[in-house]
Amino acid sequence: MSVKYPAKPQRNQNKKSTKPTDNQLVRVFVLLSQLGLTMFCCIFGGFFIGIWLDKLFQKEYVFLIAFILIGIFSGFYQCYRLISKELNL
Repeated sequence: MSVKYPAKPQRNQNKKSTKPTDNQLVRVFVLLSQLGLTMFCCIFGGFFIGIWLDKLFQKEYVFLIAFILIGIFSGFYQCYRLISKELNL
């Protein structure tokens, strides 16, 4: 007398895996680091240009505030461009 075991359930081979691959994870980390560095460079670039112009024209924080705001806006714009390029928008 032979013992019959139940058949193993078959996996659906056509179903795509929702688990991210290593390549996708690396791309996400690269994008996040690019976003951080972009914001950092834009804001601090505006900060240093503003200080330099304030000293040059002997003003008190006029250029500093203006160029920090320009740095923030340009940083957000560059981040938007990076994200839209990555998402193919």
